[in-house]
Amino acid sequence: MPNVVYIGGFQCKPARPLPAELEEFVQSAGQHGVIIMTLGTHVNALPKDVTEEIAGVFAKMPQKLSSLP
Repeated sequence: MPNVVYIGGFQCKPARPLPAELEEFVQSAGQHGVIIMTLGTHVNALPKDVTEEIAGVFAKMPQKLSSLP
């Protein structure tokens, strides 16, 4: 949009440490790391084919079993 001035970060708060159990999970992920994907309230608006495509991509990635809720 031509009439928008980006002022990114003005709403951001300083980072805080992860909760202990989440930090342990992230550190145990090894060389593959972790991916966090959020869709917020838009998750219900995704078409089924898009949802299946996202699930298919994640299914092909290296997995780590989680005991997190």
